[in-house]
Amino acid sequence: EDFRVTTRNSSLSKWEQPFVGRDQTKCTGSVESLDWFNAFFGRLWPKIAKYVQKLMEDQEGNVTQKMQAAVPKLLKGMYFNKFKLGTKTPVFGPIKIGEAPERWGKEPGKDANQGSEIRLGVKLDSESQIELTVMAVKVGIHRLQVRGEIAIRFEPLLGQTPVIGGLVMCFLNPPKLAMEYKHFAQLVGNTTLEPMVRGAIDRAIAKALVMPNVISVPIGSEEKGVDRSLLRHPRPLGIVRVRAKSATGLPDGHLHLFSKQNIDAYVRVRVADDEWHSSMAEGSSPVWTAADHHCFWYYDIRQTIYIEVMDKGRFNPQHTIGQAKPLLVKDAVENSGAAIELFAPVQGLDEIGDESCGSVDCEFELLQPRPGLRPQCELCMLRVKIDK
Repeated sequence: EDFRVTTRNSSLSKWEQPFVGRDQTKCTGSVESLDWFNAFFGRLWPKIAKYVQKLMEDQEGNVTQKMQAAVPKLLKGMYFNKFKLGTKTPVFGPIKIGEAPERWGKEPGKDANQGSEIRLGVKLDSESQIELTVMAVKVGIHRLQVRGEIAIRFEPLLGQTPVIGGLVMCFLNPPKLAMEYKHFAQLVGNTTLEPMVRGAIDRAIAKALVMPNVISVPIGSEEKGVDRSLLRHPRPLGIVRVRAKSATGLPDGHLHLFSKQNIDAYVRVRVADDEWHSSMAEGSSPVWTAADHHCFWYYDIRQTIYIEVMDKGRFNPQHTIGQAKPLLVKDAVENSGAAIELFAPVQGLDEIGDESCGSVDCEFELLQPRPGLRPQCELCMLRVKIDK
């Protein structure tokens, strides 16, 4: 299959538009309406926490390998010695219930087996016991905070027993994280090691629980129309290509000894479980080259593009200069080439920054696959399915 650039066209009917945006939510509920679910989940939490611990502590496992592959060469040997989330259970809510997105290759509105979806806000404040080895240094974390939204899909829906073909659970987007270090590891919070530790945990969670990395439970059989491989490995809807062009109005540099140092700015972009850093450009109005672009797979039109402008930091720890409000993949093309406002980062996970600190200009292209190959195509996707 090759790719075509997808844009919105007002002359098309809503059913002819590409997979970019019909809201399938049917009803919602508050946190209080989920008291029964939170009580029920409290019974399951010890088993779930044990499963996550096993997943994260496996030094030869998929999560560790993906995390090590995504970090700089200097950090390739990092791994989790311990990953205990504690006994305090997450709190869920609010809740949104609706139809699951159309399955790949199915005509919108005409998929007889289209499933249902529950989206749950999740809030975890855990007295954890997490130990990460980074460059032969053991870093202990005694408190972990998580904010995010979990999607639980029941699909496909069958016209025969067992009615529900399978269950899939994951984060659609990377959750927000905050952590507190213990004992001597508190020094990490004030050194260049801190963003490395935070980034490692970000990547570990993304590679374990953010779509396309899912927890799947097949219920129906292949004979009844349940593609078990798609439950375990969701098929991508397409690619969003992001190019960093320039930024303006960034804060001035910082003082070092008796001179003022310019910032070394780069753009950090995250989509699904993937992360990309642009090259560095100096000054408060940096300009990046045409080669500063990256292609991200996306698996759901509600997945989000997170954009931050960072300072590499010659004489101080690298840090976030400004961050944009999350941008939905389905809205990316409409914002291509426009100045995206940046806001100063805030400390609390439940706070929203409103202090403007410049803007960043990015180009976005939405590419969606179609069967077959053209004589000339820039990108193509090869799908391989192995049946037992």
